[in-house]
Amino acid sequence: MTAKDVAERLSGVPIFSGCSQRELATIARVVRPIDHPAGSVIAQEGQPGAGLFVIDQGEADVTIGTKKINHLGPGDFFGELALLDGGPRTATVTASTDVKLLALTEWVFRGLLVEHPSIALRTLEAMAARLRNATAMATASFDGSTPAAAARVARRSAGSGGRPRRISSTQASSTAPALRIR
Repeated sequence: MTAKDVAERLSGVPIFSGCSQRELATIARVVRPIDHPAGSVIAQEGQPGAGLFVIDQGEADVTIGTKKINHLGPGDFFGELALLDGGPRTATVTASTDVKLLALTEWVFRGLLVEHPSIALRTLEAMAARLRNATAMATASFDGSTPAAAARVARRSAGSGGRPRRISSTQASSTAPALRIR
């Protein structure tokens, strides 16, 4: 797989959505391939996370406890939160076939952020956009809005590339759903 191919795979990961092609190429240079045979546990729920993994080839199952919650294939990823904080895994990921992964460890990524502050900024902007969207969705469940309405609010409050745009206090009060305590 070429560096360009790796950068293309990384562009599908939401925390890298605001990165330029040049920034994606920089990240791609520090990504390493890892192979796991079918049946092996790639990430264990509750264990410290080492970083982000993108599936290049193969498939894996995601479980929480004993419940299967997802099936992953090429282009899918897991571990983006561990990439940022090294916290415990929220689920177990097990290879259901032989799997080829693209791995980016937390410690390598942190060094990259120090050397390339623009990547740090893009990552923060993408995480802020995701948090804004999650907040809109959670707020919708409190005020009775539909998920589609919450998604519209989240999109209005974010600019292109998932970056938040500045809005006036008048706009903020008209776009942000009210939180009602019942």
